[in-house]
Amino acid sequence: MKRISLLGILLLGVMISGCGAKKNVIGDTSRNALDWSGVYLFTDEAYKLPEIQLSLKENGTYQLVASAVGEEAKNTYLEGTFEWDKEERTILLDRQIPGLNAAHLVVGENTLFVLTGKKDQPLDELSKFHKVQTDPGLVEKYWKLVSIDDRKVTQDDFFGKEPHMIFKSEFSRVNGNDGCNGFGGIYKLEGNSISFDKVFSTMMACPDSFVFNEFMKVINDKELTYEVKGEEKLTIRSKTSTLYFEAVYLR
Repeated sequence: MKRISLLGILLLGVMISGCGAKKNVIGDTSRNALDWSGVYLFTDEAYKLPEIQLSLKENGTYQLVASAVGEEAKNTYLEGTFEWDKEERTILLDRQIPGLNAAHLVVGENTLFVLTGKKDQPLDELSKFHKVQTDPGLVEKYWKLVSIDDRKVTQDDFFGKEPHMIFKSEFSRVNGNDGCNGFGGIYKLEGNSISFDKVFSTMMACPDSFVFNEFMKVINDKELTYEVKGEEKLTIRSKTSTLYFEAVYLR
């Protein structure tokens, strides 16, 4: 009888502890149901506020960079911590975001909504951070163009600087040279697809070369794929042409 009573007590204890555990379950939240960690960008189309890049990490820390605005000569860099609210749907940074004067962010699907703290109302429709795909093997390298399709690029094929590209880790920017004119813009990654936007270039007169035409023709194509092999080789493909690059480490 003692054994039966003891077994009954143990089972009752398990049931009680199980019921207690259920009370602490808060269900699906932004914190446990969304892939929220990563890099987010805030862009002000009117250019009245700084571009802001916010990186959220699983360990509750963040890194932030805000672009220089007006007469400011340098970007602003911040590091800190953040906390989740009780519902685990909003995070609070340990300091306000430069230019936005806000620290509360509602975490959505690939989006952070900026809150003013006044009745939790958004600043406006544009006050959102959008998550961006990143590729450590692609950024902060000098990618020298070595061939287009099966034709190698030699010094006789370009005028001035050699054709190259540099993808920046801040604000998804890209700059380079087509072998005659310098250019810049913004890039976006989606899976193995890559696209370029807001591309601008200098307007130097260039001697005839297949490099100038094909390089910028591919960059301006809307259906591109990319591949980084061994962090040393980069391929960018359109439907008609392929650009081959090699990483050059400058000293």
